[in-house]
Amino acid sequence: MELYNVNNPGANGNPRLKPETMDSLELAFDCRPLDKLRLGVNFFHYWWKDIIRFVPDIGSTSITAQNTGSQNGYGGELEAEWKALDTLKLAGNYSYQKSTDSTTHQDAGYAPHHQVYLRAQWEFLPDWQFTPQI
Repeated sequence: MELYNVNNPGANGNPRLKPETMDSLELAFDCRPLDKLRLGVNFFHYWWKDIIRFVPDIGSTSITAQNTGSQNGYGGELEAEWKALDTLKLAGNYSYQKSTDSTTHQDAGYAPHHQVYLRAQWEFLPDWQFTPQI
């Protein structure tokens, strides 16, 4: 759609688009202090260039795909997994991300800053599991 769309009255393709590019750097650690416990932490930074966005056409009600803008961001994640019993496993993680639009120097949006995930996995009968998660 971004390259060759011509029959849509509102959004036009652009065959001169360049591909978006993203470079990233990540550092991760995984630790197993006990046989039944796994801990992890990672940190990342990314640079996203030539973002494809639909831009309003001057003097028209249509929009056309253009390479416009760039974004960078950083963050990290903490995670844990614990086999509390032979039939019960608990897992969870917390992540943080901060993304900035390089043109406006404002928050780039489209991604949560904080995210938490928790899960329990209980095998109450052989081959039967109850797995609540939030």
